[in-house]
Amino acid sequence: VEFSNCFLDIVCPAPNGGTFTCLADLPAAANSVAEFNAIDQVSAVLNACGIVTVSAVDSDNGGSACVGDPFILTRTYTIIDPGDGVSPAMQQMCTVTYTEMDE
Repeated sequence: VEFSNCFLDIVCPAPNGGTFTCLADLPAAANSVAEFNAIDQVSAVLNACGIVTVSAVDSDNGGSACVGDPFILTRTYTIIDPGDGVSPAMQQMCTVTYTEMDE
């Protein structure tokens, strides 16, 4: 019987990604471990057994980004470690919310 000390350890970004006055200033979604680790200098993939994939799905509230009707973007990251052949595949999700509103 083989044993593995592998596990997926994720530090999610801060759930409040911040408030922006211009939609173009919202950060791009991270699509790699390096980009995920750089989101807020806190988020991190700390341990993995296989080649980790990072994906992001965005949804919004349809707001106009005007005062009283902010545009709210919710970005959900899925981090998947396929395992190392001994340990099973692992997955973790993180959610970050960004708000854009004209001043």
